[in-house]
Amino acid sequence: RDPEMSRGLGDVYKRQKDIRDALTSPLRIGKIKVDNKGRKSLELTGEKARVQINPDDGSLITVWKTSEKLKHRLKGEGK
Repeated sequence: RDPEMSRGLGDVYKRQKDIRDALTSPLRIGKIKVDNKGRKSLELTGEKARVQINPDDGSLITVWKTSEKLKHRLKGEGK
């Protein structure tokens, strides 16, 4: 098993379409959060990927796979 996949990051190059979908057509846009070092982040949840970006410059911070349960809940499918 690929250790990167087990962390939920996957291969970013293979997930470009999923990342782009989360950025352009998010199912949910989170609130801007600021950590204890003053760094801002914004989470956007798409059908297949959840991305965290820096809202000031748009840089990608991290990517996770969207769980099926969360996807269905956000789409109002009640699964």
